[in-house]
Amino acid sequence: MKTRKIFYWIAPLLLLMMGMLKMPPHEHVVIALDSSWHTLTSSKRASSITAFTTELLTLIAKKENLSLTLSYQNWDYLFQGLLDKEYTAVCSNLEPHLYYEKTYLFSDNYLETGMVILGRKPFTVKAPKVAVLNHAVINMLLTHFPTASYELYEAVSDALDDILVGLIDGVIIDRLTAEAYVSNLYPEQMEIVFPSLDHEGLKLITLVPDEEGVIRRFNKRLLELKKAGTYGLLLKKWGLNAPPSS
Repeated sequence: MKTRKIFYWIAPLLLLMMGMLKMPPHEHVVIALDSSWHTLTSSKRASSITAFTTELLTLIAKKENLSLTLSYQNWDYLFQGLLDKEYTAVCSNLEPHLYYEKTYLFSDNYLETGMVILGRKPFTVKAPKVAVLNHAVINMLLTHFPTASYELYEAVSDALDDILVGLIDGVIIDRLTAEAYVSNLYPEQMEIVFPSLDHEGLKLITLVPDEEGVIRRFNKRLLELKKAGTYGLLLKKWGLNAPPSS
């Protein structure tokens, strides 16, 4: 009788252990990032960007039944470690230029970080006068606004003051900084009037060939999170709530 009781107790445990042995092991991925975001114009918001990236990757890994490890690297070693296959992929704002196509595979942007025009609300000017902080953005401006004029400024604060008094119509700055100004200082006076002058953004990047389909799976789950509204909630949670691209 005692032996039978022991069997009844052990049998379910044995079945559970056999089931666990049959379960496929979690695929393990290691993703590296530079938590200082040294190459971003908006690197002052590094802690928020890191927190957002971490939570987003964790959500996607969970949906894909992946075991995830994050590796924090110095910005100048990030891609060398990827080339040495120390990790599966990296998070970076590196742009997918043609000379990278045989080496790297890029995901869709998971965080837009490019240049935008911040201007007065409402913005109805057809030939705006826009402040630029460096010559590199002038071509971006004229490509999208051929009728625009521009003036070189040394400081964003001076440009913002002149926007408020009507001397100029807008200023070109990076998207995350612009969003911070709108949210924290000028919610009633200013808005992002042109969401994207370029295609810069944070991406997941892996080596070619992507035999595990890391980028394809990431893009699929990212789209799902956007459609479900989860992505927007994450942006808002970490103070990165950018307007939709157009």
